[in-house]
Amino acid sequence: PLPLTAQGKLNADVDRNGVIQAYDAALILKHVAGLPMPAGVATCFEATDSPAVQFPAQVTFAISELRKDAQSTQLVVKCSGVDSSAGMIALSFDIGLASLSSTAALSALPDGYLAYVNQLNDGRVRVAVINPHGIAAKDIQMAITLGENEWLGGVRIDNVVLNNAPASGALLGVPPSAGTTQSFALVGAYPNPFNPSTRIVVDLPQRTSVRLEIYNAVGTRVRTLLNEPVGPGRHEIVWDGLNDSGQTVSSGQYFCRMRADAFTRTIRLMLLK
Repeated sequence: PLPLTAQGKLNADVDRNGVIQAYDAALILKHVAGLPMPAGVATCFEATDSPAVQFPAQVTFAISELRKDAQSTQLVVKCSGVDSSAGMIALSFDIGLASLSSTAALSALPDGYLAYVNQLNDGRVRVAVINPHGIAAKDIQMAITLGENEWLGGVRIDNVVLNNAPASGALLGVPPSAGTTQSFALVGAYPNPFNPSTRIVVDLPQRTSVRLEIYNAVGTRVRTLLNEPVGPGRHEIVWDGLNDSGQTVSSGQYFCRMRADAFTRTIRLMLLK
């Protein structure tokens, strides 16, 4: 049976660190299977009030490969430096994609791992990976397939937790190659929704004067991000959520409009707080 709190409710915070994570699910699996708890970890299955021990999470994340075709984009994510002595591995992280209608699926994972992918309401995708038997190697590599046209300038991986400890060195953004482009484009913004800042990606086939402006939902201009000549290639312009007076704007829907020569395009942005 699962442990009960004083109020008689199920206690899902198995390692008693104040939050419910993938690591708690892995501990429950071990308990149900009759396996011992990892050494040095206090759990609510035990009659002790000692705090849980957090495993060091000196790991690094990198997108080791990017594959793109007409239907999808595939990211190969590599997690290196995992402490295999932990006795089990529970990893969770969020993928922030560039559009409001993002989709993702985990398409490849080493043997012995269980994984779930969940689409969150704010455009993020949460990935939770568990291996209740631990690992022999210090590297985990997985392929994540994104839907058509989801790669709109970058992706971020954040909120990384290894076992019950936040992992350091998480990848925050990977823009595509800044090679020569053939046409004008307001490619997109990432993250979107965002808080507190977003990166707006534009393509220019030649040097030209570019005007990039932010408007609120009623059509009032709140910020001019760019109004000057810019060279050819792919460029990223950061909007920090401030207006032209340096004040933080309120949460809600905004629009970014790009003008370059005869080209004009507007995209929607969503600021969440």
